Amino acid sequence: MLTMDEYKIVDSIYPNYLEVGDLIKVKDEVFQVINLKDTDSGFDLIVLDNYDETKVVSVPDNKKVNLVLQDNLTEYEV
Repeated sequence: MLTMDEYKIVDSIYPNYLEVGDLIKVKDEVFQVINLKDTDSGFDLIVLDNYDETKVVSVPDNKKVNLVLQDNLTEYEV
């Protein structure tokens, strides 16, 4: 299991550009996106945390999320 320090923020994007499997960082916690739902007020992101528990992260309209990658990847793995 990686620590939070081993993730590097690579971009800040709107949720509608996320794909299943992307890693995001919210309030110093990293999550893996497993599903996205468009709502009237923004997006609900269904995510997995480090303990493989499912959570819902609600992102209001016109707000961005931080897209992260593992900081220890080599250039061939990216």
